[in-house]
Amino acid sequence: MSDVVRMAGWLAAGLFWIGQAGADIVHTRDGSTLQGEIAGLDDGELTLETTFAGTVTVDQAEVAGLETEAPVVVRLDNGDEVTARLLYESDNDWTSLDNPNFGDAPLALENLVHLRRPGEDSPEQILAQTRLAEAEARAAALEDPWSGRLQVGIQGSQGNSETQSNAIRAEALRDTGRERLSLAIQRNKESQDDEDTRDETRATARLERDWTERFFLFGETEAEKDEFEEIDLRVRAVVGPGYFLIRRPGHEYKLRMGLGYEHVDYVEGDSESNIISSFGWDYRYDWLPWMRLTHTLTLIPEIDNQPADNFRADSRLGAEFPLGTRESLWKLRGELAHEYENQPEPGVEELDTSYLLSVIRDFE
Repeated sequence: MSDVVRMAGWLAAGLFWIGQAGADIVHTRDGSTLQGEIAGLDDGELTLETTFAGTVTVDQAEVAGLETEAPVVVRLDNGDEVTARLLYESDNDWTSLDNPNFGDAPLALENLVHLRRPGEDSPEQILAQTRLAEAEARAAALEDPWSGRLQVGIQGSQGNSETQSNAIRAEALRDTGRERLSLAIQRNKESQDDEDTRDETRATARLERDWTERFFLFGETEAEKDEFEEIDLRVRAVVGPGYFLIRRPGHEYKLRMGLGYEHVDYVEGDSESNIISSFGWDYRYDWLPWMRLTHTLTLIPEIDNQPADNFRADSRLGAEFPLGTRESLWKLRGELAHEYENQPEPGVEELDTSYLLSVIRDFE
């Protein structure tokens, strides 16, 4: 019986060591160890792939030593790069490089700025590939920079009107990578008991041109006609700078600020002109492969006419879902819009809230 127990013990020990074989080891400053495969080190963070906890990230400042079963590519802060195994001596609390060409050499972890597995791309190669992909995307955009969409839906509102209505919006975009021209026209019309309760048309054009990777300049003009706000024609032109807080595929957030001029002709024959400013943002996020969130906000105060008491705000929050496959050109969009004017014409409410459920057809 004792022989059986002894053999079982040796077998268990052997299986234990086999399970540990081939593992990299991270020694932390609190005396603990983590075993797995070191995936890399960048920007002060070490990534370890483990079987017990998946991917683990360790702050480089908390690492006391490293051991690797196989050679890794190490880069130091002086730019030197070498392929070697990492060894750790717990008695001396130091890590060394084991390379057949020069033997053991001490490695100060504070001088370690990058680590990767052999055969993987370096940060410079990844950056070059990213820039190449961006250049190819720009080249493709130059071949056919135009895209568009047609949006048709039903709408309900409360505030200035409480009815259901029809809405149609057409958009066109010319994007060459460094320059974007967007054109849009929208018509909202409501009726109740054969009587019109809303009749609004708005056309917008905006040109953006990149100055740097983040900064851009823009010019925007908008024409609006709204019978029930007593506006026969309102024309606005604004120019100014903008800045991308986030700019990557599937996630974009840009701020804009401009100065401009606005002229309004009212239905009764009066007119007025003002110097205005414009502040706002445009946000787009592909939250899931099948869902896109958008939000635009524009605040327009009258600079030459007590801007704190004479301003308008326009907010539009929307969500889009493809109809069918993820790549479908048909989409369903829900939108919530708020139009606020703190000094409206007599008989017109300050806040006009509307919702829109529409079907979209994209054109690429």
